[in-house]
Amino acid sequence: EWLDPPSVAAILSDAEALDAICAREAGVGSREGRGVDTQVRNSRLCALYPPPPPSAGCIDTRMALYRAADSLRAELQTAVSPSLPELHHFQTELSYLSYPEGGFYKRHLD
Repeated sequence: EWLDPPSVAAILSDAEALDAICAREAGVGSREGRGVDTQVRNSRLCALYPPPPPSAGCIDTRMALYRAADSLRAELQTAVSPSLPELHHFQTELSYLSYPEGGFYKRHLD
């Protein structure tokens, strides 16, 4: 197990707290062509970098998640083929995503 049940519960609680404060409709596309397309994606996103306000949710939970994600990044890096690009420290995108009932993210090309 990558995360134990208490950690998952803490992350869910933090995500729910942040959703009310900083979540927005999740977009699709590259930076230049990014936009909301409800035919492709129906979800909300709260980016964890730059970090949300420290008073929102539980910063200790997010710090534990950052450490767990970085540990996973390092583990994956040692297991990947040398032909694959390096997974750089602190360059892994990390966000909370929420999908309403019926929410989706369809396969597409940007």
